[in-house]
Amino acid sequence: MAEGSAIFLDTTIQIARFLREKKMKERIKERISGYHISVSSPVVQMEFKRRVLGDALYLLRVINNEGSYSGARRVVENLPAAHRRKEKICLAMLSEIFEEADDVELTNRAKRYLRTLLKSGIQWFRNSVGHLVSGSACYWANYPILEKKPYQRYEMGGKRCSELNGLCPVVEFLKQKADVCARVLEFLRGIPAQHKTEDLLKAENFLLGLVDNPASGAENDPCLTVGDLIIALESDGIPHFYTMNYRDSQFLCNVLNQTLIVRHNKPEREDSIYSPEDKPWNFGATE
Repeated sequence: MAEGSAIFLDTTIQIARFLREKKMKERIKERISGYHISVSSPVVQMEFKRRVLGDALYLLRVINNEGSYSGARRVVENLPAAHRRKEKICLAMLSEIFEEADDVELTNRAKRYLRTLLKSGIQWFRNSVGHLVSGSACYWANYPILEKKPYQRYEMGGKRCSELNGLCPVVEFLKQKADVCARVLEFLRGIPAQHKTEDLLKAENFLLGLVDNPASGAENDPCLTVGDLIIALESDGIPHFYTMNYRDSQFLCNVLNQTLIVRHNKPEREDSIYSPEDKPWNFGATE
């Protein structure tokens, strides 16, 4: 990879770097090491905070309620299908502290690990990348996790822009990116209906709303409801985009003229690379 090149790390990559098995972490590290700098953004940080650290707080509460590691694991393993992502993240966190030990030791170890994660997780995120773009300047991404009572009570802040009474910085960011938003909207409207995912449809409708009312951005909680779109706008100008979400990124990277690099779920598979020079890509494929 050319010296001076930059790679953008999205939420799926950052979560995998933190929670996936050793081989997966090694494959991601190998990819990133070929670049001069790795880059991420406020909304990626917000999603990491909401998904990983939010689930860490949930898991700590479950352990406290159940009184044991084994009891908490049973609760997580029996979560409804609608909470499959939460189950995966929680089980990954529990596996980080698992070794041969009795249930009491595992329980204490899990609680110590989760407390450390809540206190230091945001700093790990920031330290794990070479640069964090200012991007949307998401307010909640930088809101600190406050420990009110060790192992018991924590304040994480909110997750909706609309809770900030018009003070959310994302509105100004979207105004600055108006030309890019118009280009993305035109591209999304041209995608055949059968290839539009639910998230792409949400992004298209959100951008259509901005056309009618540019100041409405925060009212629709974009960092929460169309996070992939805001992350794409934050990554604009970074030539390489690294993700495990091929299905939506194939379209957003195309319109932003980025090289899309896809890390597959199986560590033994090589990354797939789609460069701007290789267009047109096979749109609609699920990899």
